[in-house]
Amino acid sequence: MVPQAPSISKRVLTDAGLWIAYYDSKDKYHALAVQIMPRIQGAMILLPWPILYETLRTNFLKRPKNVSLFCDQLPRLNHVKVPDDAYREKALIECLDWATRNGRQLSLADVVLRYIMQDTAWRVGYLATFNGKDFSDVCAKKRIEIIAA
Repeated sequence: MVPQAPSISKRVLTDAGLWIAYYDSKDKYHALAVQIMPRIQGAMILLPWPILYETLRTNFLKRPKNVSLFCDQLPRLNHVKVPDDAYREKALIECLDWATRNGRQLSLADVVLRYIMQDTAWRVGYLATFNGKDFSDVCAKKRIEIIAA
């Protein structure tokens, strides 16, 4: 479900899937990403470094048009690049533990996103992702609304 424009006081944490789908017209979520992007552009967008790494992967960079669009858009967004230093070690341990003991496979970047949502300093109000099931528990606990689950 895509809400109307989120309140400017709410922060939107973004997953890599949103950015990848937005710039790749062949992505199965492209149309949804195109609907979501204008609705979140007025809010404070939280861009964690691991999400930037996932988005700006080699495949993305091989498409000069996408790179150009991203370079044009990024400076115009009200955004903060979220450092992951405080979460890295815990996230690595948890990621590997879940995969080997609990049978739950979450990428390291997704585990970092979960830690950012739990960190009250970031005041996350929304999570923009196409992978809502991996975050539904922490979002419910922290009252974070999932956009485009």
